[in-house]
Amino acid sequence: MKKRLLSLILVSFIIVLLVIAISLLIPMFGKNMMREKGYLEGHVSVGPLCPVEHNPPLPNCKPTKDTYSSWPIDIYDYENNLKVAEINPNSGGDYMISLPEGEYVVKLADGISAVGGSNLPQRVKISVWEIYELNITIDTGIL
Repeated sequence: MKKRLLSLILVSFIIVLLVIAISLLIPMFGKNMMREKGYLEGHVSVGPLCPVEHNPPLPNCKPTKDTYSSWPIDIYDYENNLKVAEINPNSGGDYMISLPEGEYVVKLADGISAVGGSNLPQRVKISVWEIYELNITIDTGIL
């Protein structure tokens, strides 16, 4: 009987400690960490990379991870125009990023311009657990 009572007291004590720990940790994460998320995904196309296009592209004319990092793409909160994230495509140009529900502007990073044009900036609305597809094109201006 004593052993069972001690076990019950120990379990109750652990539960109380967990509740206290969680209540202390929640404010540390801020309101954005507690918001439900949605997803922005798509494909980034950068080109042309060589003066003459071939199909399929020549090996040195295919985009690489370095190609995409040369054209940084940022995501800004629409309301307060603060940068909240960056798009980092994989070596094939695909990306997916989770964002809290809200409205955002996707644009080339400050100081970067696509000589031949781009479909950026784009305003996007992220909804909880939904995927917003945005395919991005960047024309390098190479003729």
